[in-house]
Amino acid sequence: MMMKTNPILFRGLLGAFILSVSAAFSVFAQAGGDTFPLNSLSPQMLASVEINGVSLQKLQKSGGDEGAIASLCQCSYTVLKSEDPQIPWMAYTLFEGEYRLSLSFGELENGSLGITHLDLLGSKAHVTLKGVRLSLGDPVEKLGAVKSHRQYNGGNLDFALFSGISPNTFFHIDFEPESGEIRKIGYMAPF
Repeated sequence: MMMKTNPILFRGLLGAFILSVSAAFSVFAQAGGDTFPLNSLSPQMLASVEINGVSLQKLQKSGGDEGAIASLCQCSYTVLKSEDPQIPWMAYTLFEGEYRLSLSFGELENGSLGITHLDLLGSKAHVTLKGVRLSLGDPVEKLGAVKSHRQYNGGNLDFALFSGISPNTFFHIDFEPESGEIRKIGYMAPF
């Protein structure tokens, strides 16, 4: 005797099974410590973070407003803006030459506009983090002891993550494992 099954019901059950197995693996991986080490920054430390001498908190509070950014940075800049009001974003290139950086604003988890991405691009662009001024090429040891993670997929850099000013946002510092030389400094809000 041959049983007939509904192919749509069968696909639905198979999909539910796959989702439950992947969820179980996700929970297992998190419980097993397969997370990135995070270096905490106190509210006082976060309040003192500066990018090229400009307060990160003031940049965040600007919500990407072009007038506020121009007033805060007092530098030349270019800006690209979304033309779709449903998906608001702005991308700035601030300062020039050795102090250049890119700064993007987008919608955060709470619905407000905030910093979603920052990259120091110029060799003298700098961030003041934990009271220490860092630029590309500096030794990561300037920060003292930091928790870091080895990046194996396609690269040979270590990176350190520091808590950001909004939930689920991070500073990241990528550096050479042997020399400790900083290769990249940025800020991100995962989406």
